[in-house]
Amino acid sequence: MKTLIYFSMAIAVGVASTMFGDDMPQKLESISSASLNQRDVMGELNLPLGKVTQVMATMISGDSTRSKARAGLYLLQVHAVAGMVLPSKPLLEFEVDPGVKVKELEKNYVGKKVKLVVYETGHYTRIPEHSNTGVAGVPFRFRTYLVVLDKLDPR
Repeated sequence: MKTLIYFSMAIAVGVASTMFGDDMPQKLESISSASLNQRDVMGELNLPLGKVTQVMATMISGDSTRSKARAGLYLLQVHAVAGMVLPSKPLLEFEVDPGVKVKELEKNYVGKKVKLVVYETGHYTRIPEHSNTGVAGVPFRFRTYLVVLDKLDPR
C-alpha cells in the first residue's frame, strides 16, 4: 500500500512539473528584519530604499485612477530618475511637509510635470490575515512611497 502511495505521489509531482515547468510555485526564502539593514532593498524606482535622487514626475489626483484605494490621494507618476527616462512610469504615493494644503496641491501641481528631490521608503499596511478584526479583502502588504524633500526648477 505504501508503495502505491509513493508511486502516486511521484506521478503527481511529475505531472505538475510537466504542466508548470519552471513556473511551478516555489516557496520563497524568509528573511529577518536584521538582514534588511545588511543589504539593499530595491524600490519601485529601481534604487535602494532611502537613496536620495532627483525625479521628473507628474502629480496625479488619485480620484482620476478610478481606484477606491487611491480616492482622495495624490500620486506621482515618475517619468525619469536621475535624468534617465523610465520605460514604465510607476505611480507612487508620496508625502510632503505636513503644512502643505491639499487645495494648493490641486491648484498648482496636479497635471503638471515637476522636478523633485525625493527618496523612496516603505512600510507594511493593512491588517494581517487571520487577525479576526472583521476587515476582509484588504491584504497585509509592504508598500513603498516617496518622501519629497525639495522642488527644483524643471529646466
